[in-house]
Amino acid sequence: MAGGHAGYNWQQGAAVFGFATDLQATHLNTSTTALLSYPPGGGAILPTDTAFTSSSIDWYGTLRGHLGIANGPWLLYGTAGLAYGNLSLSSLYRTGGLR
Repeated sequence: MAGGHAGYNWQQGAAVFGFATDLQATHLNTSTTALLSYPPGGGAILPTDTAFTSSSIDWYGTLRGHLGIANGPWLLYGTAGLAYGNLSLSSLYRTGGLR
């Protein structure tokens, strides 16, 4: 995993405003396979169907804006932004036909 963060704040009188952004590169993967029997909870001797799911995240990041008011040692502020990334999800359900 690798990434970076950047941002800057400005102050004009008591008003404080700025932005922050970050970007992470990663290759997180997960997958699972399950054998399904019917009826649920038993009854079938052999599993009849298969379910497969996989997902991955290649990169992600955020972009945020800041707006606030400075008063002595205090800073009251709010932030809002968005998140983005490249991810994939796939699922497969295969019927075995052994009922």
